[in-house]
Amino acid sequence: MENQSGESSAASTAQNPLGSAQMTGIIIILNIAVFVLMSITSGSLLNPPTHSLIKWGADYGPLTLNGQWWRMFTSLFVHIGLIHLLCNMVVLANIGPFMEIALGSSLYLILYLVSGLGSGGASLWSHPSTISAGASGAIFGLYGALLAFLLLYRNSVSRETLRPLAKWAVIFVVYNVISSLSRPEIDLPAHIGGLVTGFLAGLVLVQLRRANKKG
Repeated sequence: MENQSGESSAASTAQNPLGSAQMTGIIIILNIAVFVLMSITSGSLLNPPTHSLIKWGADYGPLTLNGQWWRMFTSLFVHIGLIHLLCNMVVLANIGPFMEIALGSSLYLILYLVSGLGSGGASLWSHPSTISAGASGAIFGLYGALLAFLLLYRNSVSRETLRPLAKWAVIFVVYNVISSLSRPEIDLPAHIGGLVTGFLAGLVLVQLRRANKKG
């Protein structure tokens, strides 16, 4: 892997999701493990109760803003039902490997967590009294970083590689926009915050990755 360029490795990984993206696999496993344990303790697969979400680390302003800052991280691994989990994990399995190989696992993890923080910050700012959870804000951040990557190196990725990424991006965005219109608990400001944070972080991290490889 180290002998290949980031772009060519990312391209091959896009055709073989999770094949060379161990960090993405770990993140997916953690999300599934937390959901399984939460579902067992709460007795609900589709609609976990509020107290269970809070117990397992969901972001909740009255707690997060009063010393439990760690909820901005733990909430990235808590999901509000099976459909919520499956949607996020399928999309993460598509975009995650590309960005992980393009950036390297360490920078990729930084991008994922920073995007999640940006998402959580936007959520707290827009409606601090609402419970927020899920990986979607961080995933939006990965798409933001992909935009930054293409802005800087637009000719380095083939159309064949971008096509499935673009398809899943459209599906993900449309699903979340429609869901936000029909379900007020969908955290649209968090998604926008994750997207913008990921784009800005991507501008820095993509350049840093290039500098590290040259060094």
